[in-house]
Amino acid sequence: MPDQQNKLLQFWNELKRRNVIRVITVYAATAFVIIEMVDILAPSLGLPSWTLNLVLILLFVGLVIAVVVSWIYDFHPLGGIVKTEPAEKRSKEDIRRFSNSWKIASMISFIIIAGLVILNVFPRSGKRKVIDKSIAVLPFINDSPEEDGMYFINGSMESILNNLSRIQDLRVVSRTSVEQYRNNLKPVGEIAQEMNVAYILEGSGLRHGDQIRLNLELIDAAHDTHVWSNSFDRNEEEVFELYSDVAQMVASEIEAIITPEEQKRIEKIPTKSTTAYDLYQKAGEVGEDESVDLLHYALDYDSTFALPYISLGSIYLDKYSFNRELYSSYLDSTIRMVDKALQFDPQSAEAQSLKGYQLRQEGNIREALLSFDRALQLNPNLANAYNGKGWIYFGEMDYVNALENFYQNIIRDRTQANLIANYRSIGFVLTNLGFREQAILSYEKSLQYGWDSIRFLIRRAQLEFYTGNFQDAINIALPGNENIWINDLDEQSNHVYGLAVLGECNMYLGRYEESYKYYKKYLEISDSAKWPLPYQKMNIAFIFSETGHMDRVRELIDQQIRQSDQWIADNRGNNNAHYQYLAMAYMLSHDKANALLYLKFLSQQKRMNAPAALIPENPIYREIRNDPEFIGITSRIRSRYLEDQDQVRQWLMEHVL
Repeated sequence: MPDQQNKLLQFWNELKRRNVIRVITVYAATAFVIIEMVDILAPSLGLPSWTLNLVLILLFVGLVIAVVVSWIYDFHPLGGIVKTEPAEKRSKEDIRRFSNSWKIASMISFIIIAGLVILNVFPRSGKRKVIDKSIAVLPFINDSPEEDGMYFINGSMESILNNLSRIQDLRVVSRTSVEQYRNNLKPVGEIAQEMNVAYILEGSGLRHGDQIRLNLELIDAAHDTHVWSNSFDRNEEEVFELYSDVAQMVASEIEAIITPEEQKRIEKIPTKSTTAYDLYQKAGEVGEDESVDLLHYALDYDSTFALPYISLGSIYLDKYSFNRELYSSYLDSTIRMVDKALQFDPQSAEAQSLKGYQLRQEGNIREALLSFDRALQLNPNLANAYNGKGWIYFGEMDYVNALENFYQNIIRDRTQANLIANYRSIGFVLTNLGFREQAILSYEKSLQYGWDSIRFLIRRAQLEFYTGNFQDAINIALPGNENIWINDLDEQSNHVYGLAVLGECNMYLGRYEESYKYYKKYLEISDSAKWPLPYQKMNIAFIFSETGHMDRVRELIDQQIRQSDQWIADNRGNNNAHYQYLAMAYMLSHDKANALLYLKFLSQQKRMNAPAALIPENPIYREIRNDPEFIGITSRIRSRYLEDQDQVRQWLMEHVL
């Protein structure tokens, strides 16, 4: 053991004598300086993101060479580089001169190393620090002399954005969100603030024949600093590789982690036909009819290309949603397109999301939710999937998850229409749980972005109704609008629901003739437009009965019982509303036992909302208000309602709307 220690000590002393330790110290200081310079200068010089890794490898190889050379050779004060002599042949004068020279060099190196370590351990002002991994990709500028090349530049921007969107560790706002900045020369910092992102990617491009050039720049908007820029020259056959490379480089600069699965999806080539892809890109820049033709032409070149099927399916589903009676066949067309898209690309988030909307239209709520979940696993920034999930959770009365998904949609899709819709949706969720101030704030945000002022008043009136302020609700809806509600509305109006709110408020205040005036108009418009009447149907039957208009009462009650029984039998989703409808229907049929039975079923549900909490105020139940069983049931409903309020209150404390 002592012999082994002596050998190690001798080896250490020999390393020092040959100045190997000092060479390592000086080399390390120099390497530190080189690494720091590369880190600082590489972005501004437009060097690729792998430059620093290459420098590290070269420096490591250089270290090995320096150690070997320093063992064999030395620098003599008088004779330059010489082969190192054995220890017994070195003169004391040489040792003293060598020691002084190396001591000075080592001391300087140590100071450099210590200074660089301190600068990196304790961040200096101005050093970029990634706080929020979020980005907006602004519309690219078309540098091509031909204006018809714009569709390709737009398509390139969207493809890069879509690749970035597939990264879980990065929040990306949608293309529609940034379209407003195409011809709007706002400062980058202002755009970033409006989009609520930390980084902006902007650029330009041109296409000449089969040659493509993109010039891109990544900006840290929070610090108004240039992070990275690069120019890419590729031919048309390499376009998908180009989009993949750009997305991965940008993610690397933002320090967003890309999983192996995400990398595969980013690098996936959607079609082998550049002609099919070119037609698909053109289809996104033209009107609907021409777009449909171009998408079919794209499929003629590649029938396995999933993206045209998705676009066609979206067009057909929009038509069906607009008018189910007129466009009923379009749902079948949507189903065919979705199935084709998933057949050729089961990893398509857009196809999974479209499948979710299709299933929701069919009433298959649970399968729709699974499709939306699959879509977000594949693309965590797909805003419309969050919106679809939000409405499903709202229907299921899972209000915390509804709020969370509407919120996730808002921070990814900053278009005016989407902000109006989703702040309104959040307000509606909060209305259903009686959060008056927070709901008003959300409605006012929606109004700020351009929401219809009459619809704003309707929702405000409904909010007052749900919080038990029936007269306040009427006061909000009526001033200056009486003529709108009674004379000006028709089936094309978005304001028809205001009639139902006024009818309901007057009903709860015992003003049945006044309520009849509004419900009569509401029923006439609904019959003309062939709209279904869910919750309001039993209110209308009650008011018609109380005012002596018995001709429609039995018909409305029987319709409601059939529809609600069918919903429950099909297990289509949350049953709370239908238990309420059935309880009211049986009360109007003078069947108190069944009315109490369905109220009991309601009280056993996990979640409640404001309409359920208002049951004791509903005049339909006036005959059993003092019934002990009714009091016990409504007390349990109230307790559940307060529990749901507590959960939503906690969510509100954790989020800034």
